[in-house]
Formats: sequence, structure tokens, C-alpha cells
Amino acid sequence: MVVLDEVASLIHIHNGEIMAISARRAGLSGEHIAFRDTLVLGPVRPGADWAEQRARFLSEAFGEELLRTSNSLFEQEQALAAAESHDEIVLWFEHDLFCLANFPYLLARYRGRDGAFVWCGDPLMMPDPHAMPPLSNPRSAARPHTPSLPA
Repeated sequence: MVVLDEVASLIHIHNGEIMAISARRAGLSGEHIAFRDTLVLGPVRPGADWAEQRARFLSEAFGEELLRTSNSLFEQEQALAAAESHDEIVLWFEHDLFCLANFPYLLARYRGRDGAFVWCGDPLMMPDPHAMPPLSNPRSAARPHTPSLPA
């Protein structure tokens, strides 16, 4: 989004660390963060202690230290909260089960805020990542697109 001579702040939220690293290496402008939680596994219950429940489950399921897992989730939640200050949020999620569990979480989290949301598939698999179709390129999309989700 460009308003007069100002360039909107842009943040990309990727479906994992590899995609975030690949996007940075491809030179896509904006900040890049990875959404690493596997919401498709284990309990996801709303409430003040949901992150604590997730950390406990993930540390037991994957054999990680509870403190390390808790810190990782806390850092991720801080990054997601900070993303709200950007003018545009680009969600890089695909059609697999991992993404279909995480994508609605992020849509619900950012519901009601001003800004643009763009659903992107996997443009980094294209020969030229800068030649993305307009829907996937937030700088050239006339209208951001959020796919309708089944009820």
C-alpha cells in the first residue's frame, strides 16, 4: 500500500522457519517472522493459560525442555503482537493440514484491525520469485484476498 510518498510497513508471517529464511534470501521487502507452533497437534484451548498448556504439551510430545518451549512460544506471541503495528500483514500459508490449522488462528487473531491481509501460496518455488502473480504480490494487488473458509 502506498499513500502519497509513504511506503507502508510490511510484515510477512511464514509457515515455518525455512520459508522465512527463503523469503529473506529471495530479497522480498519487509520484516519476516516464522509461525512455528503446530496447532494441528495437541490441545488448543482459549484462556489466559493457553500458552502454558501448549508449552507443556509440545515439550512432552517432542522431548524438549519446558522452559525452552515456553520461551519460544512467548517470543512468537510477542512477534505476532508486534505485527499488529504494521500496515500490511502477508500470511504465507498453503493448503496442507499444518497451514489449514494455523492460518485461521492468525485470521482470528488479527480480526477487526485495519490493514491488508494477503493469502500467499508458495511463490518461492517459482523460477523468479519477484514475478509473482498480482494476488500473491502485496505491492501490486488491487485488493487483498482472504479465501473463504469452510464452516
